[in-house]
Amino acid sequence: MENLFVTIVREDFEENEDFEIDVNINNDNAKIKINTQGFQAETDENTLIIDENGVKGSTKNVKVNIDEEGVKITSEKKE
Repeated sequence: MENLFVTIVREDFEENEDFEIDVNINNDNAKIKINTQGFQAETDENTLIIDENGVKGSTKNVKVNIDEEGVKITSEKKE
């Protein structure tokens, strides 16, 4: 499996808002799960889980781009 690069771009969000998103890559069945329950990264055979305390928001404020460079997760500032 090729290396998978994940970039998280964060702007200001409301406190205590949960953020969780799954990204599936069909070629390798890779899965990315991100939430805000602390800082932790775990991997198993086909799963990457990133818990980043500094990332807050909700899925409707998040854009995910997947291309040859990897996965870019961009959070939009709340109105």
